[in-house]
Amino acid sequence: MNMKQWLAQNQAGWGQQAKQAKEGGVFTRHPDGTYLTTLSLVELTESKSNQQPQTHWRFLIRVGELTGKFIDSYNGLKDEQSMYYLARDVARFGYDPEAIDLTKIEETFAEMVNNEPWVKVTLKTKAGSEYQAVYIEKVGEEEEFDKSYFEGDSDDDEDTVPEEDEGEEDDDDDDDDDDDDDEEVELKAGMKVKFTRNGEEKEGEVVSIDDDAEEAKVKVGTRKLTVAYADLEVLPD
Repeated sequence: MNMKQWLAQNQAGWGQQAKQAKEGGVFTRHPDGTYLTTLSLVELTESKSNQQPQTHWRFLIRVGELTGKFIDSYNGLKDEQSMYYLARDVARFGYDPEAIDLTKIEETFAEMVNNEPWVKVTLKTKAGSEYQAVYIEKVGEEEEFDKSYFEGDSDDDEDTVPEEDEGEEDDDDDDDDDDDDDEEVELKAGMKVKFTRNGEEKEGEVVSIDDDAEEAKVKVGTRKLTVAYADLEVLPD
């Protein structure tokens, strides 16, 4: 093969791919956990695998070891439930979804990005799969967030693991995962459970439950953590 000829033939394609990579278009998986970010991009696009309409969210990590890296989330717009998730996410940025003309929602997206909001984002990998969900936990001004927590310096004795939204998932470049069909077990104090936090699996004992909030206090070592029911797996006796 004539290498110089090959390079010349691929020059045009290289320019396009180089631009995409520079803009952060290369998908990167980060460790599970909570990150403090700013909203960098929201756009309507199509899934590469099935041309299905979807939203593409991009968040720029602003604090911690991964500062400067991007978090990308692709959410399909395939049914009423996915439209509900979109409306809910837009509302978190201070907009009234009912006042938005869906045909002009890209104008709302542009305004959201221009506002440069700070966003607390949680990454969580679904048990038994490689699918990593992206959750928008809080939107606000920079001064509303304790940056020391995201730098790993927080001395808080009680942490909250975010509740998972069933059915919301990224659609781009990921295979769909079937929902678990396991029979639900009634959670009670004294049960041994496990859950994942920041990529680390933890085991503990339920000390109290709150059915209204659908959360449980779990004793792990000397700490008591607040964990959503959806994140808990009951261990056999």
